[in-house]
Amino acid sequence: MENIQFRKINLAHWVMALTLLSPSVVHAETGGSGGGNDFADRSSTAYLFFDYGLATYKSKLMDSNDTLGAATYGFGLNAGTDRNLGVEYRVETGTVAFETSQSSLATSWYSTIFKYRIWAFELGPVLGGVKMTGNRGGSEIFDIVGSGYGGYFGILMPIGSQNLAYLNAMSVATAAPLDSQARTITMGSRLDLELGTKIKVTRKAVDFVVGYRRRTFSITESGNPYSEAQTSTFIGFKIGKTF
Repeated sequence: MENIQFRKINLAHWVMALTLLSPSVVHAETGGSGGGNDFADRSSTAYLFFDYGLATYKSKLMDSNDTLGAATYGFGLNAGTDRNLGVEYRVETGTVAFETSQSSLATSWYSTIFKYRIWAFELGPVLGGVKMTGNRGGSEIFDIVGSGYGGYFGILMPIGSQNLAYLNAMSVATAAPLDSQARTITMGSRLDLELGTKIKVTRKAVDFVVGYRRRTFSITESGNPYSEAQTSTFIGFKIGKTF
């Protein structure tokens, strides 16, 4: 059931993405200047990205704190006169083992972000998905998949002639997730904050990225609500192509 559910989620994401970036829609949305050539020069038409960071997870659900390695990867497309219209698909994964409570959480977050840039500001809707498995004392307490929607807002800050700092926020409300054993689990909205810098390694193609992330959300298990928080510092790269 989980695989079928995620195929439906991802298919819906990419149908919307292809529709948004079709030539007729791009032409209609970008008939005039959308954000300035300075930001267009710092944007790629297509790009891939990957980063990895050391994260701290604070869990009320497992009544414990611990560290984990967290990976984020994905790709994006930009279109329009000044490349001010875009879509980005990202996956964030990590598994944390809480030694003191003999428990663990394995999580994958999926986000499809539609962006429209106006000068130094980006905003747009988000489609999100989550897959999460929790174990406590050697027993599985839930194994859920869910999807939802929300919004994105970002600020871009040029550094010198080529580099870029950014700050963005994303909030996604997750509808009632499905559990593999039909257990009753609910999730509150997730809030993601990210602050980072993109530094040019080569003039056109490669950026070095360093930054900080924070994610908060709530989960209700057996009728009890718990607040969860994950913070991380990360390093990575972005490879882009302009055409």
